[in-house]
Amino acid sequence: MKDRENLLRNRPLIFAGLLLAGILLRGEYLREFASSPLFDLALGADVSEYHARASDILMRGFLAPVYEIHAPLYSWFLALAYWITGHAIPLVRGIQLLINLLAWSGFYFFLRKRCRYSDWTPEWMFAGAMVFLPAVFFQAELLSESLLLPLLLGAVSCVMALDDRENEDRKSRSLAGSAGLLTGLAVITHPITLLYFCFQAFDFLRRSKGPRFFIYCALALLVILPVSWIRSARAGRFVLVQNNSALNLYIGNHEQADGTCCIRPGIAWKELHRNAEEEARCSGTTKDAVFFRKVLQFAAAHPLQMLQRMGRKILQVWAPQNLPAGADASPIFGWTLLMRFGGPFTGAVILLLGLAGLWPVLREWESREEYRALLVLFAGFYLAQILFVTSGRYRLPMLPALLVFGGCFLQWMPAHRRQAIPAAAAAALVIAAGGLISPRLNAEPECRTLFAEALLQKKKPEKVLELLEGKMKEAADPARDLCIAGLACRQQGNDSRAIRYFRAAADASPQEAEALMDLAILYSDRRQYSMSEACFSAALKRDRDHTDVLFNYALMLEKRRHFRRESEILERLLKLEPRHPQGWNTLGRLAFYQHDLDKAEDCFERALELCPRNSGFRKNLELVRRKQKLMKQPSLAL
Repeated sequence: MKDRENLLRNRPLIFAGLLLAGILLRGEYLREFASSPLFDLALGADVSEYHARASDILMRGFLAPVYEIHAPLYSWFLALAYWITGHAIPLVRGIQLLINLLAWSGFYFFLRKRCRYSDWTPEWMFAGAMVFLPAVFFQAELLSESLLLPLLLGAVSCVMALDDRENEDRKSRSLAGSAGLLTGLAVITHPITLLYFCFQAFDFLRRSKGPRFFIYCALALLVILPVSWIRSARAGRFVLVQNNSALNLYIGNHEQADGTCCIRPGIAWKELHRNAEEEARCSGTTKDAVFFRKVLQFAAAHPLQMLQRMGRKILQVWAPQNLPAGADASPIFGWTLLMRFGGPFTGAVILLLGLAGLWPVLREWESREEYRALLVLFAGFYLAQILFVTSGRYRLPMLPALLVFGGCFLQWMPAHRRQAIPAAAAAALVIAAGGLISPRLNAEPECRTLFAEALLQKKKPEKVLELLEGKMKEAADPARDLCIAGLACRQQGNDSRAIRYFRAAADASPQEAEALMDLAILYSDRRQYSMSEACFSAALKRDRDHTDVLFNYALMLEKRRHFRRESEILERLLKLEPRHPQGWNTLGRLAFYQHDLDKAEDCFERALELCPRNSGFRKNLELVRRKQKLMKQPSLAL
């Protein structure tokens, strides 16, 4: 008894020790990951899109009307982090890990204040949060989940504090508003949160908590609706949070679906989008509508198969391996020894304890009421993965609930050993079944392409070719690998070999224009302009509206001093993409050379509006204005 009292009094030391362990693990992960080619770059399917949008925000402003696939808040956060760190991606990774560390610490203190003095659930929860290595991986990646989790921890803390209050006083209204605001921010960080928002709102309504329901919904919608209105106005159709929102619904529920992100970036991915775009154009709808219609048609024609896929995903959520979704393919996740060996182990332990902990939480009315908010959080994100795709990333928002349930199980187990053993055994069976039915994806080719692209950006062509040569036939996207190899040869100064790679890439992907564009740029740099023009023309036959091809074609025509044709190409480019700053700047430069100062000024102004921080555009505009002033000065009479 005395030892127990001493232990209880030493809680601050236990917290400090766990926090130190968490800091050391995160520091060691960053140290090991620093050897990866991806450490200081933003590459990967979703990662590169967030990076491009964040860079665009820094150039054009937060509300610049550009096409954006994802929910916007993480891109804004990433832009702010880039501005603070000077685009130092390793520092951004560290900032994200620190924010999550602080969020977990705050959640611990909230639970500690709320729980009984003798209850060790907050300490068990915090221990899991500090050593759960998959969370360390995801929180260091340039992905929206790194911001989503702190927002959800704040939202669920407010709801739990609200559940502790019976009276509808000022503090209750404040907590309901704070929960709604944080939930709304989470929704515009990742739209998968919409299900949790609906579940929580329904829970308030079901319990006749009318004022809380209205305040919670009003504050959440106050965040969501402006984003929806802006997105819808730009798209010319209703968009709730993000474009392509039906894509994951289709990937998780089509005829060959296996419950995971089974269609990976590469040939199949491009073919899927190309066919959807063509079908949308022919039917006068959108890609989202096409994907949604395909899912409904499949469900209507094969209801039993649809239910079978849903049942498969019910189990796959509990698979201890991290299912692939963008950046978390196994060669990237397992780059460090820490993740390779510790990630699957800690993942399996947390899932086992969290699933087993559902039994003591659900069996007692008092526990159900105490952790109602976490049960709602758990249910919302569990259902989201059953409806869409299962993935290590999408499982991360369930973590607060799983860690607390696991802590409850460890707290409950000593006094209820006879019931704890069957609960743990049942959880182990579910996890084993999920692991057995989950597909084993060969992510090596996809990751090899990603590493090669990183090495190319680092100007290490020898390593690029060493990585790719002899392995391009098994690539997820052979044309992309061939183009990367060609660009590496260009860095080496071996143009004849680069030409062979670019031509092979053009043959490997007859519908794409990039390889022919790279070949045309090579010929242009060698001043073989007739060959360059032939390649540009062939590229435009494949994709007549490819803005990169048009822009580089215009640059080649400028070298040949074919100014009239260059102007026509630039006008065509800017009609397709009016917010192309380099296009406006090039057209302004062309007008300046042709002494059309008014047009040059207008073009440079447009370029500067799109990129206010571009010093080159500003200098061009100042130059043309100085020349206009000189032209207006009266000549001296002789």
